[in-house]
Amino acid sequence: FQDRGQKMARQENWPALSAAIRAADETRLATPGGEMATMLLAYGARGDVTAAAEDALYDGVVPPSHGIDALEEAAEELPGDYPTALVTALAHMDIGLAWRNLPKTITQIDITDRAARTHHHFARAAQLLAPHCGLTHDAPSLAAAQCALLAGQTPSQRQVADDYEALIRLDPNSPKHLRAMGRALLPECGGSLAQLELEARRAATLTQSIWGAGGYTWVHLDALALDPDALIRLDAEFFADGMRDILARRKNQHIANLLAAYCAAA
Repeated sequence: FQDRGQKMARQENWPALSAAIRAADETRLATPGGEMATMLLAYGARGDVTAAAEDALYDGVVPPSHGIDALEEAAEELPGDYPTALVTALAHMDIGLAWRNLPKTITQIDITDRAARTHHHFARAAQLLAPHCGLTHDAPSLAAAQCALLAGQTPSQRQVADDYEALIRLDPNSPKHLRAMGRALLPECGGSLAQLELEARRAATLTQSIWGAGGYTWVHLDALALDPDALIRLDAEFFADGMRDILARRKNQHIANLLAAYCAAA
């Protein structure tokens, strides 16, 4: 999917890329590991632009704007087209994160400029996504991008539970969204362990017809690995029941291997 997205972007075949992303959204196409085909297509389509920006930053140079400008032009040429806006918005977020995460050892760039650049790119991404609603378009990719915007927001602005609930409702079969919500609810991201436990239980209810108790387990899976304090509130029996339900309901070798490795490392 990444190669397809990259090829269409290099050929500037934006209508074909748009059609591919729409089709993948409509069918909820995903890899065996749960990666959304839409996001892989979008990653490939913006890969050249974001890689060039990241390379420039690590060389201590402010990235030239021609790459992101080309994506902006594509979005302008297809007004109202959510896939093209999606690719451009995600590119802005990638570049914004590259600015934020730039090592302090790279001193050629003024550190005070980094926060402003990060804010600029996330603000532009939000502006591009604002006219498009994942629920309206029945597009999980848009809801996932809305969740990605959380990385550029202050704790007071963040609506983690609401944004992820919209995404999970659109694509409940994907464990990726449940796991991402758990990470986003950790205290280091502005959440709390109480909220993590509450939303894990809500997710279990929301996805019960698909995962049984597994929604609770998926939400906690990465959170527990990142923050051992999450064990304090964990309902261990519920977590174990969820793991059994996941394995019973999804005969998938990738998931079986994932959970086996998780248990071995715990």
